[in-house]
Amino acid sequence: MVSAIFSLFFQPFEKKEKISLTKLVSDINQDKVKKLTILGNELEIIYQDDKLAESRKETEAALSQSLINYGVDTGKLAKIEIVAKEAGGTWVWLGPVLFSVLPLLLFGLFFWMLFRQAKTGATQAFDFTRARAKLFGAEGQPKEKISFDDVGGLKEAKEELNEVVDFLKNPKKYLGLGARIPRGVLLIGAPGTGKTLLAKAIASTANIPFFSISASEVIELFVGVGSARIRSLFDQARKTGRAIIFIDEIDSIGKIRGMGITGGHEEREQTLNQLLAEMDGIGREEGILVFAASVIGDTPVLIKRDNEYKLLPISEVIDPYYQEEEEGIEKFTNDLKALGFERKERKGSAPKNNIYFGNSAFKKVRSVFRHKVNEIYEVEYLGGKIKTTGNHSLFVRTQQGLKIKRVSELKAGDILVDLPFKVNRGIKRLREIRFHSFNGNFEMELSVWQPLFEKFEPVNLTYQYALSHAGTVSQSRLAEMFEVSQTTIGRWQRGGSGPRTLSREYYQHKDILPEKVKVTPDLCRLLGYYTAEGYARKEVDFCLNRKEKEKIEDIQNLMKKIFNLEPHRIKFNTPGAINIVYQCTPLAKFFAYHCGKGAENKHVPAFLFESTFEYFKEFFKGYLGGDGYIYKNRGGQGEVTSISKQLILELNWLFRMHGLKSYIYSFKAKEGRKIKNGKPLKETTAWRLGFGKTQ
Repeated sequence: MVSAIFSLFFQPFEKKEKISLTKLVSDINQDKVKKLTILGNELEIIYQDDKLAESRKETEAALSQSLINYGVDTGKLAKIEIVAKEAGGTWVWLGPVLFSVLPLLLFGLFFWMLFRQAKTGATQAFDFTRARAKLFGAEGQPKEKISFDDVGGLKEAKEELNEVVDFLKNPKKYLGLGARIPRGVLLIGAPGTGKTLLAKAIASTANIPFFSISASEVIELFVGVGSARIRSLFDQARKTGRAIIFIDEIDSIGKIRGMGITGGHEEREQTLNQLLAEMDGIGREEGILVFAASVIGDTPVLIKRDNEYKLLPISEVIDPYYQEEEEGIEKFTNDLKALGFERKERKGSAPKNNIYFGNSAFKKVRSVFRHKVNEIYEVEYLGGKIKTTGNHSLFVRTQQGLKIKRVSELKAGDILVDLPFKVNRGIKRLREIRFHSFNGNFEMELSVWQPLFEKFEPVNLTYQYALSHAGTVSQSRLAEMFEVSQTTIGRWQRGGSGPRTLSREYYQHKDILPEKVKVTPDLCRLLGYYTAEGYARKEVDFCLNRKEKEKIEDIQNLMKKIFNLEPHRIKFNTPGAINIVYQCTPLAKFFAYHCGKGAENKHVPAFLFESTFEYFKEFFKGYLGGDGYIYKNRGGQGEVTSISKQLILELNWLFRMHGLKSYIYSFKAKEGRKIKNGKPLKETTAWRLGFGKTQ
């Protein structure tokens, strides 16, 4: 290390090329040399392109004579600026001094730091397992005088906790009657309802110390540290006599035991066991109480469940696994995947434990956990904000790969993992953009009729049950079970006719529409047009500007090519606008199923989250043609707009999953505005997605 630092001081940052006098003469004759500087026998050469070189002249002869002897062109030599300098200056004496003294100084500094670290090492080793709890009240600083009057509402909770305060003030009165104080109190409630304030009010009113710590501060990477910090926390509390220990975010350690990857040897398991042992060991005369609160976040996640892709708030993902009031129980999942990433194989001498980002991919979710929250962290980053809990872990980019950090440990300047994931930006030949790994062999067919009959699935199940139980269950019993007439059950079982709602015979396009359509780039472009400009009720209606002749023609050609349909009618009711109407209910249900119904409910087709770029590109091309704009003077930059936040969020995810940088923002669309000369609209919040030509 010392040698490296020393060489850094004495080696020039730009290495000069050493050339011979023969080479110098050749370069002068070719008009390559701009300036010569003579310093004793040393020559410094500056070329026309400002490149530096050095040479050495003959000791006994003058420079001009030496160059003439080597065949220099005197005319070209006269054009060169020649400067003679005398050797000397500060570095003549300072250089040798530094060469002798500086290494000794560096060695001295190195050994001083070594001895200083060794002196404090033992103390720091023990301090690592010490609980870093904040102390308030009694002998703690600062002293906060908080009473129950400072806590608004919560009348019943305060009445119950008053008994705890009275016990802490007059323990002998209760002990004489044989009463026992509860070892712990669990405070549960929504964020901001005063759980922490209640615990502080008890400590302040009883005039006892209040130890506050977050459960996320207890658990560490190394097994045994968490349990040691729990022991340290209770030891500190016992030294004060009577005290309250407040553990925030207790859900991060207070989960089901025995469910860890490594069983009872997991760090969280040992920490939980130590906490329970300490609470169980609190004597009846010890005035120590444990209060706890729970924290969780609500972050949007991209999931895959039952082969369907959805972008949902995490609460909507987790809630289906629980009963209405159920919480605090870990639920294992069999069918849930969330967007994560595959690790990239390390190369060379990179440490074994380093984590490197390879590409995003859907990863299986082992289990979910629902609980009430007490505190929410808001993480602000370039491009948006997320809300989550302090014990929630995020991946942060470092020079050694990805590191896992709790939200409570994040600092300004930490770089979160993002898509697209760019590496080696400063080295052109090594520059790389990593993003999602899509299925290169994507193929899919969509049922044209299935969306129409989906809402009648209960009728279909009734029908199938009646057929399969013919002769085993009486028709009267089946009619009673499903609340239909016995005559209907009999007609079904005799094969006379099925339920009318399940029959295609009542739709005029039953012989025209295909049974299925293959997902192609053309279909994706048509779905893009519909998402931007389409309406679906009992018909499909595309509304465009009359001047958009290419789009109008493209939509009609695609509808004919894919669904064998010609427009039922073309309307010109709105000035400047054209409505292309297809009176086909099954097709209206098809478009609404895959892209939504109503401008505020539009979304991207779910299959785009597994298809390759050419399909997404065509969908976006269709959508951009309706609700987007390319700025002519901004090098290909553009924006698309929608009042559907879900649609813009999904487009943003797809852009980034395909390695394209994008951004979103919202704005208020003023009341009274008109679209294509239509009716005045109400004020609403609209969303925009922006993108650039260069990524």
